[in-house]
Amino acid sequence: SLLAMTPERMDLGNFTDTIGSFQNSLFVLRNNSMTMPEDLTGRRIGVVAGSFSVTTAATVPFVNILELEDHGRLILALMSGQIDAISTPKEPFQATLRSLNLDRAFTALEPPLREIPRGLLVRED
Repeated sequence: SLLAMTPERMDLGNFTDTIGSFQNSLFVLRNNSMTMPEDLTGRRIGVVAGSFSVTTAATVPFVNILELEDHGRLILALMSGQIDAISTPKEPFQATLRSLNLDRAFTALEPPLREIPRGLLVRED
């Protein structure tokens, strides 16, 4: 299966060459003044509870992290002003926004907070 190439997973088998990456990005409402991750210093960032986005969001200095159950709750929190940004894997979140017809209301800040190579894991057994 297509997986993030993390040190823990390297022990499970052999990965193919890198065939892309997972990007964890910060999403904000398009109509604000934030243009890069550093603009969120000291602000409120929402993440899906228990996800790797929790530790990724903590790389922004002095940030307050709010863990919510799912993307739907994060979208509502951002649109209502409870949080200033969402930290989440870029491609799946963009797909969610497109399915809700909200893709024009949000923008991903560049560069991504974290990028992890991905590949196919082939088990030896």
